Amino acid sequence: MTARDGDWIIRGVEGEFYPCRDSVFQATYTIASRSADSSGDPALSRNEADAIVEKSTAPRVTLDAIKAKIGDVEYFRSGVLTICIITMRNGFTFVGKSACASPENYDQAAGERYAYDDAVRQIWAFEAYLLRETLSAVAASLRGQDNAVEAPSASQDLRSRGEPRVPPAA
Repeated sequence: MTARDGDWIIRGVEGEFYPCRDSVFQATYTIASRSADSSGDPALSRNEADAIVEKSTAPRVTLDAIKAKIGDVEYFRSGVLTICIITMRNGFTFVGKSACASPENYDQAAGERYAYDDAVRQIWAFEAYLLRETLSAVAASLRGQDNAVEAPSASQDLRSRGEPRVPPAA
């Protein structure tokens, strides 16, 4: 194949190269990410990324939704270590932590902020998993499939990955 002026050169899955017309390329591919700058920082600032996410219309985890599920927040300090324990309304707990290297730099309010943020990041992952499970179940239901996980039967030993339980020797 001969490449024309304006064609993109594409590398195939087996390492082969071939030309692709610009119109086909534009209709088929999207830029997955922008290059990081020379310092290795992400190409987008945190505010730019947040602005993009705010425009999202699909279901997503939000900070407001997480905060609505928080039942209690406690802070503890040990030297330059600050610990934040967040207890969710359902009783599940998350632990966030923050520490500075130099005791002269310690600020309790800043430590609490960073420890809280650390705990919330952990909650975010759990909430994202829960949302993905919900979306998956809805999609399966729309396809007419049962996406539920069955509980183990009484003859399965839960401590051994659900393998049949061996009866005790008589």
